[in-house]
Amino acid sequence: MWLSAGFVRSGELDGGSLSLRVRGASLREVVWMLSRLTDQAYVVDGDVVGKVDVELREVTAAEVEARLAALGVFFTGPGTVRRVSTAPVPDLELPGTGHRVSLQWVRPGDTRDVLRLMSDIIGIEIVAPAGPLGRFSLFAEEKATADQMSAILASSGLEARRQGTRIHVRRQGEPKAVVLPLNAGGLTGHAAYRSGESAPAAQRPPGMEGYLATEARLWGLASNGDAWMAFVHTPDGSAFIVEAGYRLYDGVIESVDAGGAIARTEDGRTVVWRLQPAAEGVSGIADDLDVILERAAALRDERRFDESEHLLLSALQGWRRTDEGTRTRAALADLRFEWSQALSARGELECAVRVLEAAYEIDRADRPWQAAEDLNEMGKAWTALGEPERAVNPHREALEIARSGAERGAPRPFLCVRTHERTPWVEGDALDGLANAERVRGRLSEALALYERALSVWSSVNDPTGRSTALTGWGSFDRTSGSSKRPRHSIGRHSHWRPVIR
Repeated sequence: MWLSAGFVRSGELDGGSLSLRVRGASLREVVWMLSRLTDQAYVVDGDVVGKVDVELREVTAAEVEARLAALGVFFTGPGTVRRVSTAPVPDLELPGTGHRVSLQWVRPGDTRDVLRLMSDIIGIEIVAPAGPLGRFSLFAEEKATADQMSAILASSGLEARRQGTRIHVRRQGEPKAVVLPLNAGGLTGHAAYRSGESAPAAQRPPGMEGYLATEARLWGLASNGDAWMAFVHTPDGSAFIVEAGYRLYDGVIESVDAGGAIARTEDGRTVVWRLQPAAEGVSGIADDLDVILERAAALRDERRFDESEHLLLSALQGWRRTDEGTRTRAALADLRFEWSQALSARGELECAVRVLEAAYEIDRADRPWQAAEDLNEMGKAWTALGEPERAVNPHREALEIARSGAERGAPRPFLCVRTHERTPWVEGDALDGLANAERVRGRLSEALALYERALSVWSSVNDPTGRSTALTGWGSFDRTSGSSKRPRHSIGRHSHWRPVIR
């Protein structure tokens, strides 16, 4: 999300007088600039990645788009919302109905999260397949919800159909995929935090007002006419628009012009933000690790897992700093976990186990909590393959991690990228998995006790999906005969989407 004071826009692609000065910003951030200058809404596909320098004065938005097209970035035709892609795509068919809302996603957003938000806005339940649904960036101010949702679905390769009181979303080409309510499972996302923050800083207000003048980095300047606005990054990777008079934690933005911005702090110091000189036009910049991770994530979301893995393995060979290696290994483990989920969904369980073992080799050294999830998924796969004896040890190891206490705290910033509640999720899932394995082995009393323990965990955190799973297993026992029906095994019961977070 972004914050800004009001800025006058022309709304014309072929009119106005635009100036853009950008240094090392992403392509989607340049599109964000265009949106702010013209009032045109854009949805940017997840595979539009890369960084550029821009030095353009007194141009139209159409000229800016033409310069970007030379770098392989394409725009659909006129409409309330326009799509930006790495290849020419069909123009959007937009109904122009629904509430008018403003949504701004500068960082690539998870399609599943945005559809949840849309469901809240329009008051209609949305159901969708498990697994990743894609990523995109969206810049829309006061545009119809139906238009924004149509653009989001097109960008993510999805299709939707209204059925009664629900909207059914499916991946194109997968009409028979099982769909579930988007809010199923009560999953919660991990919130990244600022590492090493002091107590006073932790109490700062949200938004740009919570940052010191010396903490922000200027990456862009833009104008539509005479007034200029500055685009800045903050240490946690957020992007903001600031203008003259905008408040910072320790002062105020005194001026913004074609050369940069000046901030005056409360203790009388002057902080100057300037952009380095650059050649006229739009030029691409060699990929850094951030861009490589984005490319890998885009390939993963397109289910081109082997290409994504190759890209990450190549990056792993060339990393120079410890943090680069850590981030690349984390992305590789996340990719393999998601790959295993896709294999399991197709019934290729033995292949899924091999991929999970590769993810576990990384996670057990770097991220014990994710290692526990890998182990639980391995155990479920072995039980589903009819080899419950091989499932017991992985589930027990996961249970030990869940109860170790060492991993119960907040996640490390930007390294933990799975969506779940930490301790109860892994513990409950391990107990469910053990119960299923013992049940298939014919150890019914042990299985019953494990289901009861799992139910207690899920109930303590009010997780409806977990409670349902444990109750299904526990309730299927025939108390009079001491027997039970053969369980239905669910691989990846909770839908994981593990995006690479910058």
